[in-house]
Amino acid sequence: MDANVFGTTELGSDAVTRYAMGESVTHPGGFEVKLNSPLDFPVSMDNSEYTGAFAKLASRSTMPR
Repeated sequence: MDANVFGTTELGSDAVTRYAMGESVTHPGGFEVKLNSPLDFPVSMDNSEYTGAFAKLASRSTMPR
């Protein structure tokens, strides 16, 4: 299951950077979140297993001949 099913959506790179630096950001659930201490660096990535896979499979240009 992906977190998106539970309403967790992307904050965007600006919000990720502000959050990592210790500023508060608004969680997609509507409440404010803030770290106790800043991080050394932020990492924002998509961990979905199927990212782009279905679009690629549906494309005629990627189908085996």
